[in-house]
Amino acid sequence: MTGKSVIPMKTERTGATAEDICRKILSIIEPSEEEREKIQCLTCKLQGRIAEIVRDKGLDIEVSVEGSFAKGTWVREEVDVDIFLFFPTIVKREDFENLSLEIAEKALAPNETRRRYAEHPYLEAVIEDVRVNIVPAYRVQRGHWRSATDRTPFHTQYVKEKLGAEKRREVLLLKKFMKGIGVYGAEIRVGGFSGYLSEILILKHQSFMDTMRSVAEWNGKAIIDLERYYESDEVSRLFPEPLVVIDPVDRQRNVASAVTLEKLSEFIAACREFLRHPHEGFFLPEKEVLSQDRLLQALEKRGTYVFFIIVNGLSITPDVLWGQLYKSLKATCRFLTEEGGFDVLRSTVWSEEQGEAVFCIELESGIISRTKERIGPFVWSDESISFIEKYLRAPATAYGPWIRGDRWMVRVKRDSYSAADLVREELGDNLDNIGLGSKVRAALRAGYLLMVKEEILPFYLKNKSFARHLTGFLEGVPVWLRGSKAA
Repeated sequence: MTGKSVIPMKTERTGATAEDICRKILSIIEPSEEEREKIQCLTCKLQGRIAEIVRDKGLDIEVSVEGSFAKGTWVREEVDVDIFLFFPTIVKREDFENLSLEIAEKALAPNETRRRYAEHPYLEAVIEDVRVNIVPAYRVQRGHWRSATDRTPFHTQYVKEKLGAEKRREVLLLKKFMKGIGVYGAEIRVGGFSGYLSEILILKHQSFMDTMRSVAEWNGKAIIDLERYYESDEVSRLFPEPLVVIDPVDRQRNVASAVTLEKLSEFIAACREFLRHPHEGFFLPEKEVLSQDRLLQALEKRGTYVFFIIVNGLSITPDVLWGQLYKSLKATCRFLTEEGGFDVLRSTVWSEEQGEAVFCIELESGIISRTKERIGPFVWSDESISFIEKYLRAPATAYGPWIRGDRWMVRVKRDSYSAADLVREELGDNLDNIGLGSKVRAALRAGYLLMVKEEILPFYLKNKSFARHLTGFLEGVPVWLRGSKAA
């Protein structure tokens, strides 16, 4: 291990020190020579195929391998091979996108491809159990960016120059730790730490353990500026995010801008707990699935109202999908609170990005009072007369109007006092009024299933990915905390 010596903290269950755990985890996650050779061979074949296609088309495009494989910072059996097509800047954006997709489709055939998006579309395929991305970018000078991916070769070069073999091993530990606690990935679905960000953290702190120690002390706002582009007060003024990591190759960019406050907080908490009670579960969590009886018990003992909305027909790119799902979940919860008067306790959404999604919302109660109170105008207001005329002896009035303090009040009947009924009504007659994402709204219009509590059991038993997600939601404890002495 590099950096400062590891504090010999012992786990409660095995007596192993943090150093012992890191050494064991490295033996598990460090790529083998056989795997390196296999992926290198696949990469060379793909590069050759792409180069041939480019040559046949008479195009001036450079082909290069970038990302974690090029940098040697990939975890065993979790590698993405990123092959970049670098276009000259004279190529128009539309041609840039269309040509890159055409080349990628031909190079990856006959394998099934999937369209992904950064700032622009690119293609992904799984070949020999290896995920391959063919991504377009412009061939630019540093700082003259034309697209979001133009920085990538500069990132690759920077990390390769700064990271030695030992520090690369430290990056592997940090990446596996982040994946284990669920904060790895800058995509919308996660809102966490990118691979490049994890590499910068090791460059800053030199070792995995020193990163743990430093992050455990973060509070308020953390700033990392490896190239010392700014004074600290200037960084705070220019970048509002709680975690600011200035891109070493682009002083105007915060590498950590995608990290949500929740994922940042989870990372800090996990680092603090690892220093107190280190165990392998931080890296290799056991994602439990409850038995049928235990699931029913978990739902029953909560004493709350948990319901699910299952929707299909969401075959859209992942970043668009998750933006739509999170927007729709937030809108549904807001509607239940503001319009329905229900207390939303927690909510989540699950999808494997294959067209199906499940919204899960937990309420304090599924039944609310049959009437609701409305505050009227001040008694001296000219609006008082119209308020009285509207509600006095109206069919919708439960009782009132009456005066409380200096205002008119009335109690009116609710159309729906059951959460399930209210949701069914809104997803039927008033689907356009909730603020759902357009793609989700269209899928709901085509049909959905609403299930309450134990009604979800058949779906839970047949879908292990959803089962793990729901189990974690119901338990309400971070997976890394379950193996801790404190849990």
